[in-house]
Amino acid sequence: MRATIVVPLLSLLLTLGLVACGGGSDSASGSGGGADPAVVGAEIYERCCASCHGADGGGFVGPPVVGVHDRLDDAAILDGIANGRIGEVGQMPGWSGQYSPAELAAVAEHLRTLG
Repeated sequence: MRATIVVPLLSLLLTLGLVACGGGSDSASGSGGGADPAVVGAEIYERCCASCHGADGGGFVGPPVVGVHDRLDDAAILDGIANGRIGEVGQMPGWSGQYSPAELAAVAEHLRTLG
């Protein structure tokens, strides 16, 4: 009985997170070259990632991302953010269709500040 509730609940939470996120081109940070990458990364993380990974990166529906740079190299982190990942609790969407490579790199760099 519990498993029949958990899967739809996780799907609902993921959907709500995606809807709340919107897209990169209309974001407050925009994709302009003059935006501070640290600010851009923090804004995108807050809008799109925190609902699953927690505001502090400690995990929630998705796994913790605190210390991810100690576990994965930069290329693997960027690949996960850009193309998504399938994990034990569900699937993380890829964000390459919504954000530029520079914006995705800013999110990856923002992960270093968490924890």
